[in-house]
Amino acid sequence: GRLHLLTQQPPGILVLDLDGREIGWKRFSERRAQLTEFAVDRWGNSFVIDSAQNEVVVVPYGADKIDFVIRPEAEQPASYNGLAIDGEQRLLIADERHGTVWIYQIRYAEGAGDDATGIAD
Repeated sequence: GRLHLLTQQPPGILVLDLDGREIGWKRFSERRAQLTEFAVDRWGNSFVIDSAQNEVVVVPYGADKIDFVIRPEAEQPASYNGLAIDGEQRLLIADERHGTVWIYQIRYAEGAGDDATGIAD
């Protein structure tokens, strides 16, 4: 098992084993100073709300950098205030401004098994 912690100074995700030893660290640029919520799927991929940029940052497990961001196609910028991964591995993002929950089907690399770490394009 692993414990994922969202840090603010510096902004990033710290990954610890169950004995409290650091096993991973993903640091974000300082422009991402308002990381407010995050979820981790069963493969260790991280999804983080950046309130300052109104987007969800996606960081694949084992990656050294941010892979891509998610922004809904809406006329007004989103105001994210929660996210989760459900049992079907869908990403659920609560958007307070639009009064809705955006649902994204997470696709993983073809042929990936239980130890998969790559998110498909």
